[in-house]
Amino acid sequence: MKPQTPLPPRTLPLFATVAVGACMALLALQVRGNADALAVRTLLLLCYALACLPLSALQRLLWQRAVPAWPTALLLVAAIAALALVSNLPLALRAHVVLGEPVAWSAATVLRGRGLDALAPALMVQAALHAAFNLAWARQAERERALAAEALAREAELRALRYQLQPHFLFNTLNAISGLVAAERGHQARELISRLADYLRSTLEADGRHLVPLAEELAHAADYLAIEQSRLGDRLRVRQQVEPGLLEQPTPRGVLQPLLENAMQHGLARRAQGGRLDLLIRRAGDQVELDLLNDLPDETAEAPADAGSPRAGLGVGLANVRARLQALYPQAHVLQTGRVQTPDGPRWQVRLRWPLAA
Repeated sequence: MKPQTPLPPRTLPLFATVAVGACMALLALQVRGNADALAVRTLLLLCYALACLPLSALQRLLWQRAVPAWPTALLLVAAIAALALVSNLPLALRAHVVLGEPVAWSAATVLRGRGLDALAPALMVQAALHAAFNLAWARQAERERALAAEALAREAELRALRYQLQPHFLFNTLNAISGLVAAERGHQARELISRLADYLRSTLEADGRHLVPLAEELAHAADYLAIEQSRLGDRLRVRQQVEPGLLEQPTPRGVLQPLLENAMQHGLARRAQGGRLDLLIRRAGDQVELDLLNDLPDETAEAPADAGSPRAGLGVGLANVRARLQALYPQAHVLQTGRVQTPDGPRWQVRLRWPLAA
């Protein structure tokens, strides 16, 4: 496995060394009544600690150079055998100094002793733990990189979706201004231009948040409705009902404007006498539920060339909202549209749900 930069932390082999060393120390306590055996095991523990330094350095170097698994295993086994054999020398020297045994510095002296049968297994366990820690670190780092990349991709998608709405809304508003000018309603046109400037200023000066308190989203929607009120006057009636305690709930930024825009363009604006727009926001279990209802267009109203009766998914607005909800709350949101029967007669409803913050 080829690791990604940066390299695993240098503390990982230390954890492996300490874990195995602690086990060796516990085993040494079993012979604490035997001074000679305790001294041998203490010396083995010291040899182990010293041998872990070059072994860990070699393992880190092999990891850095992405040496395949089998060559790495063979090189580590060879290194462990060599370190275990070298550790026999201080053991033999101790026997000579303490016990007065003669030392024959020969191959037989090096091949005998406690290094291979006691130290080599400990070094193998340490190397295996070091490798396991490296792999666990690499997988965690890969997951974090994948999450970071996903977050960046989602951020880019959300920004693109937000920017998609601006020319769409701007086109519709400028078209309305053009209609007011053509109808020689200059005062209303100037008022609408002023409100548009205020709305765009607040939009362009906004930060990069994709979730805002519900109160802030309602205030932004009120700016949009003020623009429509300038255009439609008494033909637009708005009723808003928000459950207390929800004003601080995180809300997808700009989610209301495209819904209101669709309600205006494909519903109220096509009614000779105008109509009513109802915005209802309440709790629904562990979710926030938003209902937007508008009166249906007159059956005799002339429809724009690119619009029919309101239907699910109509226009840029609903598609944009659906994509943003999916990006923010995958599999944890609802977007429903359709004709509903109310005490006031048939109306068009858009229902949104998203998770309620704790």
